[in-house]
Amino acid sequence: MMLRKFLFSLSLFVFLGVSPAEAQVPDFTIDVVELPLSNAPRIHSTAVAEHNGLWVFVSGRIDGLHILFGGPDAFPAAMANNSILVYDPADDQLWSASLDELPDSVADPLRTTNGQFWQDGDTLYYIGGYGYEHATDGKITFGVLTAVDVPGIIDAVQNATPLSPHIRQTGSDDRLKVTGGHLIWFDGQYHLVGGNRFDGEYIGGFAQVYTEAVRSFVIDDDGSTLGIYNFSETVDTANFHRRDLNVSPVILDDGSEGFAIFGGVFQIAQNLPFRSPIYFSESAIDVDTGFEAQFGHYTQPVIPLYDEMNSTMHTVFIGGMNQFYYDETDKMIKEDRLVPFVDDVTAISRNSAGITVETVLPITLPVLIGTNSAFFPNESLETYGNGVIKLDAITERTLVGHMIGGIESSAPNAGTYEKPTEASNRVFGIYVTGTTSIEAEGPNTFEVLPPFPNPFTSEVTLRIRTDAPETFSIEIYDMLGRRVDTLSERSFPVGTHTFTFDGNSLAAGVYVLRVAGEHGITTHNLVHLD
Repeated sequence: MMLRKFLFSLSLFVFLGVSPAEAQVPDFTIDVVELPLSNAPRIHSTAVAEHNGLWVFVSGRIDGLHILFGGPDAFPAAMANNSILVYDPADDQLWSASLDELPDSVADPLRTTNGQFWQDGDTLYYIGGYGYEHATDGKITFGVLTAVDVPGIIDAVQNATPLSPHIRQTGSDDRLKVTGGHLIWFDGQYHLVGGNRFDGEYIGGFAQVYTEAVRSFVIDDDGSTLGIYNFSETVDTANFHRRDLNVSPVILDDGSEGFAIFGGVFQIAQNLPFRSPIYFSESAIDVDTGFEAQFGHYTQPVIPLYDEMNSTMHTVFIGGMNQFYYDETDKMIKEDRLVPFVDDVTAISRNSAGITVETVLPITLPVLIGTNSAFFPNESLETYGNGVIKLDAITERTLVGHMIGGIESSAPNAGTYEKPTEASNRVFGIYVTGTTSIEAEGPNTFEVLPPFPNPFTSEVTLRIRTDAPETFSIEIYDMLGRRVDTLSERSFPVGTHTFTFDGNSLAAGVYVLRVAGEHGITTHNLVHLD
């Protein structure tokens, strides 16, 4: 697999009311690598947790986008995720345990979609979600708070032991009957941001009430007692009337920590996404009415990066559904008020003066994906207290996390025109290369010839052909983005250069050859057999 190293050019910047000189545009690069994994779960709109490199999935759906018009059931109960899933991306191994072993009163709140979740240490908290309730034989938004012991549930799923000792739940609470919102920890308490209460069938009759609020509380959990206290609510009928939004930690203009709302649907006056971000500090809420985002409109993976040297907060959005898209043919941003699936990667950048710009990064995803995908951040990165990544600490190509699953679409407006969509099982590694590692713009002057033999059992031969003198590094990474070997890092003359990689000391599996030159990056997968 060959990948391009994308460098920023002014023709791809979207400047909203300011000039490049007035704002700090991204000077890092993003590349997205699809991993050759086949056993990852097909799932979207799920809650996730991580422990010792294993990924846990609770709730969500296993079909594609819900139908929009006609048909008796937009969210069939049979397509709800009815399992606790555990996945090991290093070995491409999946375990599952059916929720059917639990009473329906416990399992139903976990068979929901678009609930709100947060992992606190070894505990995954899950709130709300929309799904089928056996007791009433209908679709409701649940008001249950669930606490899942992550290490315990992993052990139970892997060893086929009972799930129930590792799951605790509260009774129903109207304040927690929310779906399509977001749960975030900030300033000593949890904040349940936006969302709505949706009861009944999506098509054929329902009751829908937006929370129009940020609901804040503390979770009381001593290992046996479970509940919430110190509940408060901030209501804003104009700005918080949204669901399926993006909420991300940020570093604010004054350098303090906070969080922000991006996107969400639907505006009261029109069936379109919200476009002005909202920034939350410990003492204030700031609606940035002077800026309207063209991307980041629907739930998708979001990567927060803070450039301390330039006092600029960059928020990166991967794929998803947006009111606008970048037309590769015309090299223009275009509007589609049907809010299509896109393959764009974009960034919103805000500096300490409050000046915001939006950038379409010169990279596209291989498919229309990102909507309701799960994201697992690289826990080894240096971050601020709220989880924002310290961009200044990234001095070379670095894995920032993995994107998995989501709704994969065959067409931009698949839902409107009934084109196929599905729950994806694709896994992508997302990498950031910091400012100190950016190469000069220009065409590649080298070519990586196919490695041989590949697959290999002990050694593999690598060849690089250069058309001009070139300085490049040759590195080997595993599938989790960890560098396992550096073969060379120097200048080479014109010609073909041969290298040997000895994999005898490594476990069998898939590795990535990465050749980074002055003008680009090329990668190849290497398959190492026992």
